[in-house]
Amino acid sequence: MATPVHPADWARFTGSAFGLAVFAILIAGCGPKQQTTLPPTPPPAQVAPQIVTDTVRTPSLDPEAPVEQRPLKSGWIFKSLVNARSDPSTTAPIVTKLGRGTEIKLVAKTDQWWKVQLSDSTLAYVHESMVSQERYLDPWTQFKLGGRLADTTLQIITAVTELKDEASPSAALTVADNWASFSKIKKQRVAQAAFAYWKMCLSKAGYDPKGTIVVLRDAEGVDLVKVTANSDKTTVDFLK
Repeated sequence: MATPVHPADWARFTGSAFGLAVFAILIAGCGPKQQTTLPPTPPPAQVAPQIVTDTVRTPSLDPEAPVEQRPLKSGWIFKSLVNARSDPSTTAPIVTKLGRGTEIKLVAKTDQWWKVQLSDSTLAYVHESMVSQERYLDPWTQFKLGGRLADTTLQIITAVTELKDEASPSAALTVADNWASFSKIKKQRVAQAAFAYWKMCLSKAGYDPKGTIVVLRDAEGVDLVKVTANSDKTTVDFLK
């Protein structure tokens, strides 16, 4: 028959067992630890900075820069035999004389004088009153290009045939073959329109239109009509 266990003894036994279990766990925890090896983290990628180079060159606007490095606007001489001088003064030596219609390059403006570059790259000064920044057209070219557009009656004008001399703004204009079919009133109107437009072309080209005389001729060179301006009135004389 088994011997009964006293309660006090059972309590001591279970307490000793629990203590041994805790001691065993502590002993196991003090042993050598296992190292876990992970793959190294790669360093952040090095991105090389992009270098942007501007390959477009803009012309220098520095007034001290050489002339050839700056964009130059064109100008045109619209007076006859203009003096180009070495300095911006009417007493400065004359470098050369420029004819009407000569194209020049405008470098800089000082007071009322343009510093200009001539066709041979020479630098000189020309007074502003002698220079136009609009493309120059002599009265002959101006009339030929625009005469047919100015007035429908000018369609009978086929060519500017002559300018008598440099000092006179007079001209002879050739009429078309259908001139003879026009009435006298229409011929007068056509002659006046041609005269008015010729004077405007003279003014645009820098001529003084005062004293202008225009003669209309046929293809054989026979004078048909003469137009002159007297004070504020235009006179049309039929010559044939």
